[in-house]
Amino acid sequence: MRSREGDTLPRFISLPLSLFLWILFLLLLEALGLAWFYKVPVYVVGNGIVLAHEQQKGEQGALAAIFVPASQADKLRVGQVVLVRLQANAQPVRSQIEQVEEPLQSPDHLCRTYGLAAQCTTLIQQPSVAVLLRLNTFSARQYAGSLLTADIQVGTRSILSLFPGLGGFK
Repeated sequence: MRSREGDTLPRFISLPLSLFLWILFLLLLEALGLAWFYKVPVYVVGNGIVLAHEQQKGEQGALAAIFVPASQADKLRVGQVVLVRLQANAQPVRSQIEQVEEPLQSPDHLCRTYGLAAQCTTLIQQPSVAVLLRLNTFSARQYAGSLLTADIQVGTRSILSLFPGLGGFK
């Protein structure tokens, strides 16, 4: 008499666990896809100062000069978005680059050009490019001489490229 038993494969994993692992795998693939396509902004940071009222050209708002290090100068363009903070914990004010002062200048030359006597060593510590922007929400008379920090958006990149070893995915 023949045995009714057929070949059976050993069961290493239960069906619910198998389904759970497949769902987890699909969620991981979806997260990788989102990380590949979702872009985050890339910023260049610079220090600056609100220029004195005498240095303004009669337009509304305050004019600010931002000093960006030489290594980042080639990324700057007129019209780029700038987030400006007058104090470290203050809400950023949005502006745009009005002018990029070329060529690269020494700290001493920039300090003389913009009248930065006391703040010079704090603001400019290496050859830099000056970037001018208008702060429409600030009065030049009230804020002249105020130090500020600016984040200039120079592009975007994939979230995936921020992980170590995956920097080539732009």
